Amino acid sequence: MKADYRTQGVGRALVEALAIESKGKGKAFILLKCPLDLPSNQFYKTLQFQSGTAEAGKHRPLNIWQLDLSPK
Repeated sequence: MKADYRTQGVGRALVEALAIESKGKGKAFILLKCPLDLPSNQFYKTLQFQSGTAEAGKHRPLNIWQLDLSPK
């Protein structure tokens, strides 16, 4: 089921809407965590998120991603 939505732009649209809403609320960045072994990490990299450190998660290591929202 979820593969049906890949490459359709749904995820990108959601992240862009979140960025607009966050900027409107005066936020400086979006921070998220993703298990290291998921293909989603490439998606976040494509969207210009910067990978920081990894940390231990409850079940597996997590990548920490940050998207800077300040004007460029």
